[in-house]
Formats: sequence, structure tokens, C-alpha cells
Amino acid sequence: DAPAPTEPSAPAPGTPREQLDAALQAANQALKDSEAALTAGDFAKYGEAQKRLNDALQKALEAEGALG
Repeated sequence: DAPAPTEPSAPAPGTPREQLDAALQAANQALKDSEAALTAGDFAKYGEAQKRLNDALQKALEAEGALG
């Protein structure tokens, strides 16, 4: 069994630029996952992907703010 994905509760390590890049990559993957779930008609997975997208965008905004 693969370990279940965990959501970090602490800020991502690294510089604000690295955090921004990681958040944008996560948002991009969440968008892809949302589209795939919607195409498959899996609304539970779509909702999960949308939550991950929202979380990633929030982290991106926080990292951008830290860049000054």
C-alpha cells in the first residue's frame, strides 16, 4: 500500500520563491486532476481537487506576499 498523501500544516521549507514555485506546480496538478475527474463524472474527486487547488492558490498568494 502506498502511504496516504498528507497535507502539511507548517509552511513549506525553502525561500519564498521556492514556495511560490511549489504552490504553482500543485495548483497546476490540481487543475489537471479537476478536469480529469469532471470528464470521468467523479464529482467526489473533482471536489477534492478543487480543494487542493484552492489551498495551493492560497499558499501561492502567501509566498508572493513574502517576496515583497
